[in-house]
Amino acid sequence: MARYIARRAFHAVVLIFVTITVTFFVVHIAPGDPALRYVGPGTDAAAIERVRQNLGLDASLIEQYARWLWSFARGDFGESLVSGRPVSEVLARTIPRTLQLTLLAFIVQLLVGGAVGMFAAARRGGKGDQLASLTALLLYAIPTFYLAYLLISVFALRLGWLPTSGIATPGGVADGAWTLILDRVQHLVLPTAVLGLGSAAALARYTRGSMIDSLATDPIRTARAKGLSEAHVLWRHALRDALPPLLTIIGLSVPFLLGGAVVVEKVFAWPGMGSLAVDAIFERDYPVVVAVTFVASVIVVLGNFLADVATMFADPRTKIATDTAIHDGAGG
Repeated sequence: MARYIARRAFHAVVLIFVTITVTFFVVHIAPGDPALRYVGPGTDAAAIERVRQNLGLDASLIEQYARWLWSFARGDFGESLVSGRPVSEVLARTIPRTLQLTLLAFIVQLLVGGAVGMFAAARRGGKGDQLASLTALLLYAIPTFYLAYLLISVFALRLGWLPTSGIATPGGVADGAWTLILDRVQHLVLPTAVLGLGSAAALARYTRGSMIDSLATDPIRTARAKGLSEAHVLWRHALRDALPPLLTIIGLSVPFLLGGAVVVEKVFAWPGMGSLAVDAIFERDYPVVVAVTFVASVIVVLGNFLADVATMFADPRTKIATDTAIHDGAGG
């Protein structure tokens, strides 16, 4: 178990390093010159070159990479080419907002997707199953941006229940901690719903399939033959058997949540890491792009790593197979 975790951790570090290295070179060779943001039309080449020197862009790409790698190894992400502020300071403001949004969407995914999937599996072939499966299919097929605008048009523009965008009411709200909390919650409802429901639809379909397979096994038939209630069979036996593959799917949903957060944050003007990444790409802000890629890679790799570890604890057979594979690999 310890050797498996150590190997996975090593592979995770290598994967993150390769990802940010590829990102560094891709954003630097992409068309566009950040120095042109600081000069006006008709500026002579000498002035542009001086700006490039001030920004550290005059050196070769390999030399820039070596300097960046040394700074990165010391925990220094550099400075934003646009704002001039340390990148770590910029990330410190945006990461908590994105994590708040994605964690709430993750909870929505688990609760809604798991409940709908189990409901459909328990009523396989019935009208409840058909309705739940059709709803999940529609939510899965609707593009994220379209669902966002649909909910905005209904709940914000037509009914006026929720704000259309932003993280808080412009100009502030009435004094009081509860009023501020309620205002923040209202701004979170729509982006969380959009991000969570799309992922919940996919999880519902996987949960339904996994639960149906589990309900058809001999241990479930035996449990029913003993006279156990259907709820007991569903929650205590079928769900336990269906859980290991579902944990893998849940772990794989992390990159989709982060990817969806980019779209959701732009649509709802949510000032998080996704919006920051999109703006940095268009503004050729190389240090910010690489730093955001690093943070996103860590979150994705960590999510998959925790899902694998949870799967091993949920299904002892996975642990035995893993230990055997590690032993065989060491022996070979």
